[in-house]
Amino acid sequence: MDRKHLENEKEVRRVLVMGGGLGLMPDLRRLLGKLHSMQSVQTIVITGKNHKMYEEWVNRYEDVKVLGYTENISKYMRWADLVITKAGGITLFEILHSQVPLFVIHPFLEQEMNNARYAAEKGFAKVVWGKHEDYIPELEKLLNDRKLLKQMDENVRHARKEMIDVSLDKAVEIMEERMTA
Repeated sequence: MDRKHLENEKEVRRVLVMGGGLGLMPDLRRLLGKLHSMQSVQTIVITGKNHKMYEEWVNRYEDVKVLGYTENISKYMRWADLVITKAGGITLFEILHSQVPLFVIHPFLEQEMNNARYAAEKGFAKVVWGKHEDYIPELEKLLNDRKLLKQMDENVRHARKEMIDVSLDKAVEIMEERMTA
């Protein structure tokens, strides 16, 4: 699966929303309401093991598909033009492997902040830092800026190539630097 469909202005933007294995995503009602209201946006939400969240959102909107726990995250990441999720270590690795841009809302754990900072510095993530900062306008602006999405897509491909090309010793050194930053 590739994301070349973004080159046509009328094509659909595909968004994957994840909140980790427990399906925790802040303000999901507002987020999905906004994605549903936007023209030409299809959304998949992975609720993980959060059965209550799954039941609350399944079949609510025709353009929002809700899934429970899945071990096939890479399939859905490759489908997406943008992933909205927490910036955990495994997630960041999956983002790089799947080569998909990232949108992070209010990272708060130190590891998530370091990962979000790395992704933003590499140009493949938009991060809304402030806990009280409204992320909806930033998300809407990003989804409507096909040129920026394409640039972020190129940036994630470049970041992945950098990670693959670097030696194991250098990779360990980079990871140690990030952990102490």
